[in-house]
Amino acid sequence: MKKLRKKNRSFAQVSFILAALTVLGLIVYSPTAYGGFYSGLVYTVSDGEAKIVDFYGSGDVTIPSEIKGYPVAVIGEDAFHKKNELTSVVIPDSVRTIEDDAFSFCRALKSVTFGNGLKRIGQRAFVCCESLEEAILPDSVEILDISAFADCYSLRTVRFGKNLSFVGEGTFFCCYDLHGITVDEKNESFISLDGVLYSKDLTEIVWCPISKTEISMPESVTIIGPSAFSECSNIKNLSIPENVTLIGNAAYEGCSITDLVIPDSVTEVGMAAFAHISSLKSVTFGSGLKKIPGLLFEGCGSLTYLMIPDGVTEIGKRAFNGCSSLKTITIPASVTEIDCFQVFDSCSSLTDIYYGGTRSVWNRITQDMKLPSQTTVHFGENPPPVVDPPVVDPPVVDPPTVDEPTVSFSDVKAGAFYADAVAWAVKKGITSGTSKTTFSPDAGCTRGQVVTFLWRAAGSPEPKSGKNPFSDVKTDDYFFKAVLWATENGVTTGTGKTTFSPSSVCTRGQIVTFLWRAAGSPEPKSGKNPFSDVGAEDYYFKAVLWAVEEGITKGTGAHSFSPASPCTRGQIVTFLYRNMG
Repeated sequence: MKKLRKKNRSFAQVSFILAALTVLGLIVYSPTAYGGFYSGLVYTVSDGEAKIVDFYGSGDVTIPSEIKGYPVAVIGEDAFHKKNELTSVVIPDSVRTIEDDAFSFCRALKSVTFGNGLKRIGQRAFVCCESLEEAILPDSVEILDISAFADCYSLRTVRFGKNLSFVGEGTFFCCYDLHGITVDEKNESFISLDGVLYSKDLTEIVWCPISKTEISMPESVTIIGPSAFSECSNIKNLSIPENVTLIGNAAYEGCSITDLVIPDSVTEVGMAAFAHISSLKSVTFGSGLKKIPGLLFEGCGSLTYLMIPDGVTEIGKRAFNGCSSLKTITIPASVTEIDCFQVFDSCSSLTDIYYGGTRSVWNRITQDMKLPSQTTVHFGENPPPVVDPPVVDPPVVDPPTVDEPTVSFSDVKAGAFYADAVAWAVKKGITSGTSKTTFSPDAGCTRGQVVTFLWRAAGSPEPKSGKNPFSDVKTDDYFFKAVLWATENGVTTGTGKTTFSPSSVCTRGQIVTFLWRAAGSPEPKSGKNPFSDVGAEDYYFKAVLWAVEEGITKGTGAHSFSPASPCTRGQIVTFLYRNMG
């Protein structure tokens, strides 16, 4: 954010300067031609219109629609900046533009009435107006620029009119009390679903309220907009849908993510997209990404290991700055450009960099790079292996299983860790694949599918009661009986009082918890916990320990379980096979 300017001259000082310049003949001063002062407002005149450029006053202010015959069309840059005694303002219909920083840091400003002629609200126009409670934008507003209402901590109500067509990055950053936005149904650019702001065609998520605890995005979403999930730390199982192709600047900055999976579909990621996620411990990259942008993982202090995939050609400045727990990073030979500015600054634990290219290429692209003294760069060596197969691509919504099960799946290769489990699951009637020739082992497994698998593995018992507590589960859904059975037997209680979220992808933590509950929630034989990303306070703690003791899973690394990562179809049938096969 640019440094905001404060006008320190008093009304009397400004008057004296203008008068002196007029006496000296340096300007020909005429209030009607060049501007002047009106009820504490300082204004200028240009092209027959007045512009408010400063203010010396306090309390409640009504800006006039005209001054000395000139219509007031613009509230200028910094005009009311840091006017801490301003409590309310009424803006007339004559005003078309509120320029950048116009009301910034007016900390006592509680009420703003916008006129019906307003077209644009500039960058940071109301930033840090900490007392402002609502922003009802008239239909005339077309542009809401970058950070326009950022850090308005008391903002609770926002309404977009029908003509708004642009919302800038970080417009509602750190608006902690804002639980949603209302959008005029005639607006052709935006729509609000459950308080979340999307583009009208539902291809982009624009903004998610910080207060959200869960979100189910439409499958049509392909763009995660700039700052869309910034500071959404209450959503514990936040993931990237596999249809997403673009992730904007700071899209997930400050979120609560433990295990990040970037699907193959993602081809572009903006700067600082995953910065300052203090809980982030593991990252799995897809094959579509070609550039690691600047500040991508800055401040991710829990990240310990990174393997950048082949095909990435460039690493931006400060990409890993402040990753204080990062020990090992693998960089492929395809990387031929590194912006060395603070790229590994404050990486105090970094001991090994494995570079797939030659020493000469490395020396050429890292001439200005500063590495910690203990860091060793390896050439032509592979990093130590992980224990289990890495967590794979996240969620696709799987259709109900098909008839005439077959084990001749083209996407299940002999020797795959899940091959025997798939054959077993088909034979037992637990699943019959996603088509007659495909099983989709790398696809995410939804909550509806998981309870169906468990229900079928238990023999498809009839539910004891037909009582359905969930509004998103219908009698004609293939998982209807499975959900009722799972609820009756304490396998799951849903995601809310009236929601089950059957299309949401299950995480690894949820999967082992379902299995553990289905087994009767047995106490683990030992309290020994091999995983650094599983804490005693986590709801899945006992389930994970039990699953390890029973040989159901070994985790995703030497000391990681990746509980928040999506669980794939290949993994879930493997868990079932190891538990029941």
